[in-house]
Amino acid sequence: MMNCQTPLKRYSLWMIVALCVFCTLSAMASRPYQPKIVNPLSESWRWKHFPELEGKGIRCIVESDDQKVWVGSNEGVLEYNGYEWKTHQTEDGLHAAPVEQLLVAEDGSIYATASNGIFRYNGRNWEHFFKVPDDRNFIFHNIEQLKDNSILACADWGFIQFLTNGEIRFFTSSIKKDQLEDDFAQIKWITLPQNSLSELGDLHNASDVLETVGGEVWFALTPQIEVGKLI
Repeated sequence: MMNCQTPLKRYSLWMIVALCVFCTLSAMASRPYQPKIVNPLSESWRWKHFPELEGKGIRCIVESDDQKVWVGSNEGVLEYNGYEWKTHQTEDGLHAAPVEQLLVAEDGSIYATASNGIFRYNGRNWEHFFKVPDDRNFIFHNIEQLKDNSILACADWGFIQFLTNGEIRFFTSSIKKDQLEDDFAQIKWITLPQNSLSELGDLHNASDVLETVGGEVWFALTPQIEVGKLI
């Protein structure tokens, strides 16, 4: 069979092919670059596992100014300096387990809450800062430091404020005040507003506290289960 394509036809065919390739490359080049965003949380190399904490019952975590990590657990307080873990327990003066909440204060002190009260660590020793009688149990939901450097703890019995001059203020219902005042001497009792309490005039717990930029202190409380109020 004879090849009937002339040089002109072959040239035209190559021109068409070249034009198609050029158009395809031009279209690809004109598309905006779409970077592929990878979720960093899905990259396993970013995570570090601490087998030393297995079974410890971790409850809370904070960091101090010296970049140490402090962890509240079922066994006390765990301190991590970036290399190794140290456990603070009874032999260190911390007679508290489990530890529910932790706070790093402005002066570097560490506060730890437990059912038997609040403990404070000064860098060397733990002291029982606020003692709860043996026949009482407190459940602490939060502990914060206010701008006046006072410490305010939120518990199922109410809000407890520790001023820098040593004064202690207890914000609660009159019902809980009557139950507690024989156990705590030298405490200033402040009754919460009646309209913030339950129909029976009581509260279930004091859950949180917020100090605004302007210095206002907001209390979040639960007068009864599944009912919350702000004052």
